[in-house]
Amino acid sequence: MKLKEKLVEFCKNLGFDLVGIIEPEPLKERLEVLLDRHKKGYNSNFENKDINLRISPHLLLPGTKSILVLGLGYCSEVHFKDPLKGQVARYARGKDYHVVMRKKMTRVVEFLKALQGDFQYKILVDSSPLIERLLAEKTGLGWIGQNTCFYTKPTGSWIFIGEILLTIDLGIHKADGIRGGCQNCRICIKACPTGALEGEYILNPHKCLAYVSQARGVIPKELRELMRHNLVGCDICQEVCPNNRGVLPGGNEDFKSMDFHNIDIKDILGISNTDYKRLYTGSAFGWCGKKVLQRNAIVLLGNQKQPEAISLIKPFLNHHDYKMRIHAAWALGQIGGSESKLLLEKRMVEETNLEVVNEIKEALDKIQQKASHYT
Repeated sequence: MKLKEKLVEFCKNLGFDLVGIIEPEPLKERLEVLLDRHKKGYNSNFENKDINLRISPHLLLPGTKSILVLGLGYCSEVHFKDPLKGQVARYARGKDYHVVMRKKMTRVVEFLKALQGDFQYKILVDSSPLIERLLAEKTGLGWIGQNTCFYTKPTGSWIFIGEILLTIDLGIHKADGIRGGCQNCRICIKACPTGALEGEYILNPHKCLAYVSQARGVIPKELRELMRHNLVGCDICQEVCPNNRGVLPGGNEDFKSMDFHNIDIKDILGISNTDYKRLYTGSAFGWCGKKVLQRNAIVLLGNQKQPEAISLIKPFLNHHDYKMRIHAAWALGQIGGSESKLLLEKRMVEETNLEVVNEIKEALDKIQQKASHYT
């Protein structure tokens, strides 16, 4: 058996659902797209700003001769969405996929070194500047959908992707290309609540709830109600996709064991730094930090409009971080009522940050409008 065949077999035995080997050619076909996205301001804070790095494997590892593309399916069971809890996107319900993928990929490198001797390599999982979905598509084993997610027939879009750049020539291991894929149904585009999918294969990350819910800072006002119950990430464009129908839950235990499908909002708002690290450090969303999740939880309470939530939001109206005060004021305005009004009026007297002052004013106006409507 040739080295390439042994490698492919080893990877599949490790549980990888996608195994392909491609040449490290520059991804020149995406240059125009990247330049256009940069011009429109569609770069997210999670993307590398150097366009050359995004399309040039050789800049990441000089002497690269092969790219081993690997994928792990993570489809999980659909759970009932409890409105009193925050929904977590499927990718983040198990162990941190960065860690899981990297461990398996390190074993692949060790296997190769035992057969081939020493060589240079670079393991890349999600944080790579390279356009991973395009590399995966080049294996011919899947396609990029209109929602910009990568799909394979067995996993649908529920798949994590990683690559190993290698300075040894393994040859090519890929298919002729998957036929079918997206059939211009535009279901995902129509279903996106924020309009983040601005056309086929065009995603504006600054409208995407998957990005917004994880990025630091103030959530744009026009997107807060649209977050609904999404605490971490958003799966809407994938849940409605016909290509994901019939995809079975994956067999990888690492993505089942932590079961973060719902998180109690009350627990998040009252959690200590120590407990946050203890509970969520091993998750795929742990890096976001406690304040990001608490900010999101406050927005979710505002969306639920339950007076019982006022006591949970109240401490954040006096939080040392003005961004937390902004979201607390907004949430109280959504809930309304005399108790919210009194809390906001008291805070207005003490508040010195102009952005918070403006948010409080708008919240009080909203409460007044509601009161006028019912009188």
